[in-house]
Formats: sequence, structure tokens, C-alpha cells
Amino acid sequence: MEWAQEAADDHLQSYVLYRKSHQAASQGGAQKAVALCPRGSAPARPDTQITALAAQQEAQGYALLQNPKAALAKFDEAHELASALTESRPESKLDTSYCTPTYVEIQRANCWIDLGEPMRAVELFEAS
Repeated sequence: MEWAQEAADDHLQSYVLYRKSHQAASQGGAQKAVALCPRGSAPARPDTQITALAAQQEAQGYALLQNPKAALAKFDEAHELASALTESRPESKLDTSYCTPTYVEIQRANCWIDLGEPMRAVELFEAS
């Protein structure tokens, strides 16, 4: 993060925050996962895949907090962003091309498990 800040690389700073959020969620730190997600006030440009990744990561944090309304709203936002993206920023060395609408829906399915609705997860996994 310090190197990204020193280089004034806003894209990389947002990616580091996204990855830190992912790590917090995987360790059960739902509050921290939500807090670390880069948002509109963070450096990520709204036309980047990082923004879509951050939205789906924030959704995962809300699912861990057992807040389905907030989680589903963020997944919808992430899906919309991923659907609108056509390519990664060419100047970026980060490969975020995996952030597709299908990826977002698979993450949504995982969160249905966290929300205690595994059958919804199965339906979404099958559809995706």
C-alpha cells in the first residue's frame, strides 16, 4: 500500500484495499471487510473493475454481518458494474479480467450459504 501511495497509483491503492477486505472476510472479520472496501471516496475510478470487485466484496461483508438487504443491493451494484465493463485499464499491471457478471453471481451464491439459504445458493450456482 505504501508503494502504491508513493507512486500515486490510485488503481493499485484501491486493489490493495479490496484484497485486504477479502482477507478480513476470510478470517471472519465482517465489520473490517466492509470498512476496508474502496468506495466512491476511495481512489478507484468508477469505470474500473476494481469498483465492481469492491462492491461484491462489500456485499460479502454484509452477508457475513447477516444483512441480506445491504448484501443484495451491493451484489446488484457489482453485477451492473461488471456488466458494463468491456476491458481492464490497459495501463494497469493488475489482471482483474475475472470480474465478470458470472463471477459476481457465483460470489452471490456463496453468500446465500452465509445467509443460511443453501438452496438459493444451489439454484444460483446451477444457473451460473
